[in-house]
Amino acid sequence: MKTLVLVTPGLEEIAAQELQEQLQEKAKISPGVLEFSVSEKEKLLRLPFHLQSARRALLFLAKRKEAEKISLKTEEWISFLPKAFSFKVEVENVSGQENRFALAGATATKIFDFLEKEHRMTIDLKKPQFLFVLYFTGKEYFLGLDLCGQELNTRGYRLFPHSATFKGDLAYYFLRTAGFSAEKKLLALGVKDGTLAIEAALFAHQRTVLKMNSQLSLRFSPWFSAEKTESFSPLKIIPENEKKIIGVDEGKQNITAAIKNSQLAGVKNQILFKKVNLEELENNFSPREFELIVVHLTLKDEPHLNEIFYQTEKLLAVQGILCLLTGPTLEINSSQKLILKKKGKVSKGESHYHYWILEKKEEKK
Repeated sequence: MKTLVLVTPGLEEIAAQELQEQLQEKAKISPGVLEFSVSEKEKLLRLPFHLQSARRALLFLAKRKEAEKISLKTEEWISFLPKAFSFKVEVENVSGQENRFALAGATATKIFDFLEKEHRMTIDLKKPQFLFVLYFTGKEYFLGLDLCGQELNTRGYRLFPHSATFKGDLAYYFLRTAGFSAEKKLLALGVKDGTLAIEAALFAHQRTVLKMNSQLSLRFSPWFSAEKTESFSPLKIIPENEKKIIGVDEGKQNITAAIKNSQLAGVKNQILFKKVNLEELENNFSPREFELIVVHLTLKDEPHLNEIFYQTEKLLAVQGILCLLTGPTLEINSSQKLILKKKGKVSKGESHYHYWILEKKEEKK
């Protein structure tokens, strides 16, 4: 069955890597879109529950260079729909509200015409049971049926968000780009609402990123009742006797929010959150204790950059990685002990995030 995953632009390569790891499927990459096929429904239904880089998971319906030439053909995706349902068409990455509205209306008409012989349908713009998405890459239009009817990167655990933090897919992207793996000990410095530490724990322990709820389109699909709950279980279990993910922050309010969010995410027991002042880090942890340190720097944090370098240089293992997440104005260079290995940026709407990956040098004997 042909399938689409929509991602935040810039995350395509990491998402393709994740698909290979999770489903052993190779994807064709377009801007913001991954296109691939799966042979089993159980495999398909893993997408929304385990992909951390995904923004939407869709059943493929059609693609054309011109939206008006999109046509629907009989495919297995129709079996995902009940005989009676409500739906909405959402148009993404097309400029102009009037243009999006016109495209949504024309696409809804095609869906009605194609399905009306065997289905009873109504349009519901507020709480539709199913969502059809028309996504424009800049060159092609992709039409898909959303498996869940909602964006996946807006995690349900973020009930206590921090104004400076980002969504789950970006946190996962930064972690994987920095080389995080389940075997590495991670320090998330400036933990904010805990998103970075939580996404690390979800990945390391293969926990589901989406919780089943009554609003998911899956609940209304004939597919769901036929599937066993085992299809949503972890792919592997990591021993949990040692907490390898540590989140620290100077603010008590941030630590409290992070702990509550981690509990909602189901990974509270896999993360140690601590209130620690920046200058006291070396007194709370051992030298060379961490293989990876991720620091989310806001404008408020930038004046403390020298202290951050001083502390993290002590705590990083040799060849350990320091990943700095900054705004667009700060410039990071190599230091005496840290070599700048990679830099990049990701944009989400009007927000722009730069990342800087530095490796600790071999210590001189």
